[in-house]
Amino acid sequence: MTSLRNWSRYILVLFFVYISFPSEASQQNPTFEAHRIKDQHQSRLAIKNQVLSLLPHSKKDILKLTLVGELKAPRIEHKTVQASDIQLTSNFAFVGYNYAGDLSLGGVDLLDVSSPSRPRLLEEVLSKNSEINAMSFDQSNRVLYLVGDSSALKGNPAFLAKYRIEDETAEVFLLPSFTGTGVFVGKHSIYATSGDNGGLSLFNKATMSPTAFVPLKDARAVDSFSAHSDVFVLSGGNGQLHDVSKDGELLNSVPMPGNSLPDSKSTLEVGRAMSLVSLGERGAAVVCNRSGKVVASIPAVSVAGIPPEDTVTNSATECGGIIFTANGGAGVYAYGITAKGFRQQKDCSDLTVITLGQLSFGEERVSANQVRCQGENLFVASGLGGTKVINVAIE
Repeated sequence: MTSLRNWSRYILVLFFVYISFPSEASQQNPTFEAHRIKDQHQSRLAIKNQVLSLLPHSKKDILKLTLVGELKAPRIEHKTVQASDIQLTSNFAFVGYNYAGDLSLGGVDLLDVSSPSRPRLLEEVLSKNSEINAMSFDQSNRVLYLVGDSSALKGNPAFLAKYRIEDETAEVFLLPSFTGTGVFVGKHSIYATSGDNGGLSLFNKATMSPTAFVPLKDARAVDSFSAHSDVFVLSGGNGQLHDVSKDGELLNSVPMPGNSLPDSKSTLEVGRAMSLVSLGERGAAVVCNRSGKVVASIPAVSVAGIPPEDTVTNSATECGGIIFTANGGAGVYAYGITAKGFRQQKDCSDLTVITLGQLSFGEERVSANQVRCQGENLFVASGLGGTKVINVAIE
């Protein structure tokens, strides 16, 4: 098993170095505590190996789904936080947490997923004054970038944190607006979005000095096809997809209707020519990066007895030719798409999407905030229900 770092100490405390501007010198710092999980039998992660099904049942399901494990959400100050974001690498998974309420509670779980059938919880990093909304991992430098908000920061409580895995230290940098919503690691820059009256903030990757800012109302997610490419930002309200150069020049903005509900999550998986976007009350779509043309549409989910605002599509991910969507109280849905690996294509082309069904967890009703896929494993952030790890095999 690849070691994430030196586990010689049982309790590790992260000291955040606050990078302040003169007018904010008196502010306090976000604080986190990290605890190594020594006994897997006492951890919040339970191995299940339970066969799942799609509803409605078909005579021949093309997917074989196995619930590998469930990670319960941690409790902080006697309150359960909710799984809000998932970041995946080849060997590790990071689960971010925030709190649905007036308090700033949150943190990150670090999991070893080098053995897909036996994930292990390595460490929990918890905060009594900060929430985590999105993460991005720089594998070459072993740095985890976090965005969220903290009650320790007055005025604009949004922040970007650079957490070094090896020496357990971090730096915190201010972002405009109330909360950080997305982050992406480029070759020379770190790109972070913040909502409401925020936008896209660029930081020099080597020095972490701010280099550019692009004001974008209700910026919710940022991603790029590669560390060398332009970045794209998905915004809500009057939804748009923005193309921004590596240096922070706004090149183009195209309408992207949807995501009108305030304080909602949206995700963006950018391909070479086409991207997968979640659109809230309008479901999800595969769109051309440059023109915004919709080449494949996934309608919003409607469930009897559940208000429409509780079944919006928060997130979408592509996994071996299958698209999974996280639809709040409506759970997780699966769709087949005609072009496997469409995000690698060099040109836009119309695609066909076929509904495969809703993932059934038996009697448990799963509320889904985010979905992410790595290899054959699908990770579902299900709010207060924690995180589910599902093996996906295409028959």
